[in-house]
Amino acid sequence: MPKSQFARDLDALQRRVRPFLYGLGFKAKGRSFNRVNDDGLTQVIEFFLDASRYSFGVADETSEVRPGCFKVHLGVYLPELAVLDGGEPKSWVQDRRCCIRSSLPGPDIFPKAFCWSAIPVGVMAGASQARLRRNGIPLLERFVSRDKILAEASMAGKSRQFFARPPGVVAAAILAKRGEIDAAAASLQQEYQLTDEARRESYGRVLLERAEKLGVRGFSLNSESSSS
Repeated sequence: MPKSQFARDLDALQRRVRPFLYGLGFKAKGRSFNRVNDDGLTQVIEFFLDASRYSFGVADETSEVRPGCFKVHLGVYLPELAVLDGGEPKSWVQDRRCCIRSSLPGPDIFPKAFCWSAIPVGVMAGASQARLRRNGIPLLERFVSRDKILAEASMAGKSRQFFARPPGVVAAAILAKRGEIDAAAASLQQEYQLTDEARRESYGRVLLERAEKLGVRGFSLNSESSSS
């Protein structure tokens, strides 16, 4: 199937942004850019064609699909979590595989939007590059190491919005890999206790499965009652 005009426009936009990302150590494959940092985490930037109905990034039931709309997804991939998916760590990562995920805010004229136009190519390439420099790269650096991810996972509120997987599970995976099994079990226990009571029983069974795959033998749904 031949590419649409918008896909060709987005290709042209990516070609203009690519030197900037190459200069930061990213490699490209399709619409994804990967960079493996010093801590072995893969940082991901992905240009995503959005087929949703958007009007400058805001869902609108009366709007039609607006051609020329894309999003810039950001992510951080943690290899330790591959065991939960029944496979080996990925050598190339798309943002949907990341445990940390976000989207780049729109251009300055629509800063609350997450849906970008590819036209005019030159202008939007410059705007997306500026947003990456101002917002995207700093967000990736916020989660640049396992220690920083652990720190963010322990914080309530705003930090949780960036976790595509439960923060307690992400932290447990890191701690279990380090051999800190008791700390990993405590992280899963905290995740369990933060769960709404209505779904705690069913989610507890999920966490038990996660604990088994991660090799965290100290986690139990009875930990809370047995310690009292």
